[in-house]
Amino acid sequence: MPNLSRLHLLAMICVSAAALVPSHVAAQDDSTHDAAMTAFEQGDYTAARKIWTALAKDGDATAQNNLGLMYAQGQGGPKDPALALSYFSLSAAQDDLDGIGNLAVMYAKGQGVPKDAKKAAALFKKAADKGEAHAQYNLAVLYRDGEGVKQDYKAAIKYYQKSADQGDVYANANLGFMYVNGLGVKQDYAKALPLFEFAAENDDSSGQTNLGELYRDGNGVTKDLVRAAELFRLAAAQGDASAQWDLGKLYQTGGGLTLNNGRAYAWFIMASRSQDEDDDDAKKEALKSMKQLLPNIAPQELDDAKSYAETCLTSNYTGCD
Repeated sequence: MPNLSRLHLLAMICVSAAALVPSHVAAQDDSTHDAAMTAFEQGDYTAARKIWTALAKDGDATAQNNLGLMYAQGQGGPKDPALALSYFSLSAAQDDLDGIGNLAVMYAKGQGVPKDAKKAAALFKKAADKGEAHAQYNLAVLYRDGEGVKQDYKAAIKYYQKSADQGDVYANANLGFMYVNGLGVKQDYAKALPLFEFAAENDDSSGQTNLGELYRDGNGVTKDLVRAAELFRLAAAQGDASAQWDLGKLYQTGGGLTLNNGRAYAWFIMASRSQDEDDDDAKKEALKSMKQLLPNIAPQELDDAKSYAETCLTSNYTGCD
């Protein structure tokens, strides 16, 4: 089941300290921003928030954006979408591209403000046309889905490509998805392959899942079920519902793995209960697979499968294969 990524905040997307590295910072503020970033990277969110709050009050656009991210992510205190929106708005008012893009995400998702896809699209385009890679990615998602703009696969391809050219992992994975499905371009597995490989190498679960499916089906590469299973495992361990379902199907058929109905059922359970917000289809398929497989599982095997799934879910998939 092809998998793709949805909208993401510009720095929340990757949820990494590196994504929060300040940009457009005045030279005299460098040391103060560095202190905030050091605190953030060390997990001292309270200290980071305190420093950026002071800078934000003085009108520092980068601090306003970073502070908005902390409130959006609940770092250094509870999540506060309304306050995050306020800081993103202040940053965006100074034409900070990250602030503009993050404000767009809040409108796109209806966080801290009523959902307004048209306003989100306009903000994304403003930042995207000035070269902001994450905004280009997010705008492509809106064009692909026809949210806030008329559905336009060619426009989606254009902005995915711009973002991918700057190394955005999500854009690479989603551009590959467009080539696999022939959306806005001629279906081309050979072009999708390196895009998925790049995303997979950068630990993106969508890239890993989609690359695994190319290997499973022999599309654009020599069929290799063992390699497919390896990739599905990597993505499944990140909670990717499609990968979990795909992995369960390999256990069910014995493709690249030793046939094991109990383990297949366990992965179907995990897929059906995944917190993956972007893949309801995989969750539905997992539930169907559970129903179809149930008659072929002995009572003890079923109990073991349920126990295994519960252990994996509560341990964040540690040691689960």
